[in-house]
Amino acid sequence: MSTAKIKKKIRHLQKGLLQRRNPRRDVSTGSATPRGSQSDADGEIASRRSPGALTRIKSSRNQSPERSQARQARAKASANPNSPPQVSKSAALKQPASQKPDNTGKQASPGKPKRDFATGRTLFPVESGGKTQYLPIASEATARERQLGLFVANESVQKEAVNKLLDPATVKRASVRDFNTGRTLFATETADGKREYLPKESEATALELSQGKFVPDAQVEVPSVGNEVLNKRPLFEFNGQRNLFATKAADGSTEYLPKKSDANAFELIQGRYVNDGYIGLKAPLGAENAMSNRKPRYDIGKGRTVYGVETKEGKTVYLPRESDASGLERARGLFIPDDAVDRHESKRRRKSRQDDSATVARYRALRADELAGGATGSSGDSTPEPVSQASDGTALWDGFSHPQVSEEKQRQTLAKLRPKYDLGKGRMVYPTETARGKIEYLPLLEDASNSERVRGLYAAFVPPEPLEDFLANAQDQNQIARQSFATESGDLQAYSQEDIDTAFEEAPTLVLRSMQLVSDSAQQTPELQQKFSDVEAERDLTG
Repeated sequence: MSTAKIKKKIRHLQKGLLQRRNPRRDVSTGSATPRGSQSDADGEIASRRSPGALTRIKSSRNQSPERSQARQARAKASANPNSPPQVSKSAALKQPASQKPDNTGKQASPGKPKRDFATGRTLFPVESGGKTQYLPIASEATARERQLGLFVANESVQKEAVNKLLDPATVKRASVRDFNTGRTLFATETADGKREYLPKESEATALELSQGKFVPDAQVEVPSVGNEVLNKRPLFEFNGQRNLFATKAADGSTEYLPKKSDANAFELIQGRYVNDGYIGLKAPLGAENAMSNRKPRYDIGKGRTVYGVETKEGKTVYLPRESDASGLERARGLFIPDDAVDRHESKRRRKSRQDDSATVARYRALRADELAGGATGSSGDSTPEPVSQASDGTALWDGFSHPQVSEEKQRQTLAKLRPKYDLGKGRMVYPTETARGKIEYLPLLEDASNSERVRGLYAAFVPPEPLEDFLANAQDQNQIARQSFATESGDLQAYSQEDIDTAFEEAPTLVLRSMQLVSDSAQQTPELQQKFSDVEAERDLTG
């Protein structure tokens, strides 16, 4: 027998011996399978032949009570096709009833609230589990905070209104517009007889609600008269810096009314306003819409161009642009924004294609002024220099300088505002009224640069009503008096600086206006200026 045949026979014998030791083999792979794993091997073989078999086997082994409930719900739904599908949540997704958020809000604990300067909100203390957490009220909470119940119920912090609302018919200025916050403030009287302007309850901040510094809505407004809003161009009321909308009155006449958020005390209590939702988003609004297509005029007395605007009475009045307006005109809103003038005049000139008579008159006046050596220009301010001190040493108010108030008074005012951070100059800037209805962000005096201090471009703390009205009301309440002081130049009628400082410090409410606006408008208000007695007597005789 050859060697090759012998080797082949040996391999055959070895193979037979292995088969006798492992009688069952995996037919697909040739691997041996133990006897105790017979059923598993059969399952694996079956799974290779039918992929769905293994899935069914494993699913039957890993069934949970939740999956059984879901299967039963599906079976019921298939039996009743009109029933909505029922889905059973897993145990991990189910939230115990004790852990569900309380949508009614939490109860505030006794303690002083905190100011969150990042969000401009007032946060109230809430004690839970020995820890104190500070939360906002519901009206100032975010959607996520309301969803999680992380807010304080209004009832737990709100107090009863502490001031008495004054009758609009008996008050010279029943309401004022706080452009810093975009709210209407109503004249009220404090317990000690001072006048304080407060918002209505629905617009009050959390801090104001917690102090009772608000007026109930029912006391200051009634439902709208319901005039039909007409499809006519709105008008712009400059002294109120608001839009007026054409409506059809009960007698069929056309009546121009403001929207509710811009209405004053008289209009709210009479229902003479239009609900904000009735105003279309595409309605032409603003000062530019009120400008007339008539040619502008040149005011030779003040050396400026004035532009025609239409009033709700159908008349045309002429106002200067903002950059040419005096401080008093800016304070009263009697100006047109520069950008509105530029856009309107550009359109008007393209349409008219005519020479601008106002520009011609301006050039003629300037030329005449040059030839006459300035004789036709402004005659200058003949007002004498203010006196700073009386003969007895009493410091006198000059009639326009703004007194500084305490830091506590400043904090009370700033707590109602939402400032911004000036990253370039590393300081906070606050919404400040620089002209009636115009808000710019300015720094406080201590953060202003030398240039800003000289130009008055910083925020000053002043009463919300005009300064002359504020002092007149304080004088009616015997809180301040204009006195006669002996000076080197004669007897002088003026306010003492101490009285002015005290009046500002004790003012219930203050707002921010630019020092430039405050000073310029005060200098043009005769009621605030110092007056010599002999000058007054001479005026009385000549008058």
